[in-house]
Amino acid sequence: MPRAVLFVGPSLARDELQNVLSCETEIRPPVRRGDLEEFGADTVVAIVDGVFMSTLAVSVREVLHLLQRGALVYGSSSMGALRAAELSTYGMKGVGWVYEMFQRGVIDSDAEVALLFDPTTLLALTEPLINIRYALQCAQAEGELEQLETERLLAIARDIHFSNLTYATLLRRASAFITTDALSRFERYVRENRASIDIKRLDALRLIGILNSGQPEHRVGLA
Repeated sequence: MPRAVLFVGPSLARDELQNVLSCETEIRPPVRRGDLEEFGADTVVAIVDGVFMSTLAVSVREVLHLLQRGALVYGSSSMGALRAAELSTYGMKGVGWVYEMFQRGVIDSDAEVALLFDPTTLLALTEPLINIRYALQCAQAEGELEQLETERLLAIARDIHFSNLTYATLLRRASAFITTDALSRFERYVRENRASIDIKRLDALRLIGILNSGQPEHRVGLA
């Protein structure tokens, strides 16, 4: 069994991670520039989260060089999904809904997965746009929102900088444009379904399921 390394942070809380990860895996904080240099062909590298802005993000070239050294590299949820979409033709394996959205070109900005998190606890302090996008899609599919309400709420969310984006901020900003009834329905839907609409968390769990399987090379994408 090759060495397995998982870079994960705010997409999946550490207490939950310990409960769901059943294989021997080295857990590291969100990946940053230079973190991949030590790995080679004997390693499965799974990237969920990564840093950017004040700290240099892991580059496409770094991941490409890791692939060329023979490592098996997976990405999901956040930075991992973004890099996997960029490098799928070079052998990086993308996992989950967020990856599929990047791969198909439905979204093309790293701002979709950006958020603020506590550097000590690694807990999220804001809500990534991709989670809100997914929550709105689910709420509409379940009849809690009309299509126009969904589109308007997504447009408002996109206008909020990631460092300020939360559900509370979105609802407050939207109160001038969306009916109180629609906002109440969406607020209730989010409150009652928080775990099942956190798509970054769900995609991280899919990736962990692949690691737990012991045969990661045979399971890619949304399987």
